[in-house]
Amino acid sequence: MKKIHVDYVTDFPRGKVYSTARLQSEWHKRLPNIVLHPIYYKQTKNPFINKLITLFQFPMKILLNHKKSRVIHITLHEFAYLLRYLKSSKSILTVCDLIQLERGGDYPLFMRIYNRLNLYNLPKAKKIITISKYTKDTILKYFKYNPKDIVVAYLAVDHKHFYRRDSSLFRKRLGLAGKKVILYVGSEQPRKNFDILIKAFAEVHKKLPETRLVKIGSAQWSGAREKHLSLIKKLGLKKYVNIVDYVDEKELPYYYSMANVFVFPSEYEGFGLPLLEAMACGCPAITTKYTSLPEVGGKAVIYVNPKNITQLAKEIERVLRDKKLSQTLSQKGLIQAKKFNWKASAKTVGEAYNNVNNTKTC
Repeated sequence: MKKIHVDYVTDFPRGKVYSTARLQSEWHKRLPNIVLHPIYYKQTKNPFINKLITLFQFPMKILLNHKKSRVIHITLHEFAYLLRYLKSSKSILTVCDLIQLERGGDYPLFMRIYNRLNLYNLPKAKKIITISKYTKDTILKYFKYNPKDIVVAYLAVDHKHFYRRDSSLFRKRLGLAGKKVILYVGSEQPRKNFDILIKAFAEVHKKLPETRLVKIGSAQWSGAREKHLSLIKKLGLKKYVNIVDYVDEKELPYYYSMANVFVFPSEYEGFGLPLLEAMACGCPAITTKYTSLPEVGGKAVIYVNPKNITQLAKEIERVLRDKKLSQTLSQKGLIQAKKFNWKASAKTVGEAYNNVNNTKTC
């Protein structure tokens, strides 16, 4: 099989475990003919300096290191502006979502302007890789681009890692033996509606005092943690809510397996990986019909209006009380999760690399 050399533009050294870079590495594990040549910048502890580096030093580094005979893959749409400096006809851009455009109001004015200027360069890519049909449709909504040059490579989970575990000892270790656990995995950005989940939990807890809410993930939004802790205290839930900033991936399946219900009330996702992880571990799930989530959840989950606290509380309570419903959702989720696998996703990416590599160099 012919080797394809790819200049791989990312924000971290190859092999470092961070969200998008980690997930995209799952593709390359299954593409032995792809030879990556990572180009990244060394981050500092100062966000402002990092931004200056990415805007000025990083483009120069790419121009000096990129060989025109190679495919160049920009793995973050936040780096779309780099396409301005490249004359390559062999460029690929990964676009996970267009949150910056779709939910611009969540960001300060300066960031809204910057995001629009950055994404203005998106159509300069020869080919775009997305992780959901929703994101593909959104790109076509905002930009004039050939639909045939946008490929959808769904994310997946390693089913040898994410599967239902015996979590009885794990529950005891966390002090949750005999409790009904509601799990949420994600950030505390406005679109995630964690405050809505807290309020819904308060309603459920009044009827089912043995319930506990477990939240995994850092806030990733200025002032959000303080706001949510204040809300939890105000509602008298401090003893009943566990917030864990970081969980080792080895332990994550145990959290999903011990939960009685996984709740993901997000309004905007490029894919919705936690939902897939939960289903793969047999955890009954509740989410919304917004953006890409129906693609992931299919007919295996319960859908709610993310702004309707009463409806959300009612559905959580229903899953916690109805064992038959819980078992049905669990089984449907296991079947739905099997539809997503890295092999099929990697094949799609490999075809994109091959297609772009065969493009004549300008």
